[in-house]
Amino acid sequence: MFVITSSDSDGDGVDNANDKCENTPAGAKVNSQGCWSYNSVDFGFDSTTISEAYAPLFDNAISTLKRNSGLNVQLEGHTDSTGPEAYNQGLSERRAQAVKNHLIENGIAASRLTVKGFGEADPIASNDTAEGRAENRRVGFSITAR
Repeated sequence: MFVITSSDSDGDGVDNANDKCENTPAGAKVNSQGCWSYNSVDFGFDSTTISEAYAPLFDNAISTLKRNSGLNVQLEGHTDSTGPEAYNQGLSERRAQAVKNHLIENGIAASRLTVKGFGEADPIASNDTAEGRAENRRVGFSITAR
């Protein structure tokens, strides 16, 4: 009889064989590669302005990226379904670019950051309510190892 064991030395829930981000703090939210996964930055209606309320999220993300030069980030912009689809596509791209610009201004190399706009195509909540629409106006971080 054989026993197959796996190892997860950093306790992030991803086996070492698949873990691209060693030493992730135990309990940290990670993606399938074992890399940090951050909550989204939310935006007001028809806005690309980043609220000061997100300073702690950015401080954490910037610190993590500076300590881990092997990580890249795709910034994924989204909108609610209010307004024309083509306009929302552009707005989602501008939101992702605003987050990218903020990270660059704080010392993260532009070459490590990409932006992608999804427009209204990938909602995380119903667009039938004000609360749902507010949740859909966001930029998510998708962090991967180089």
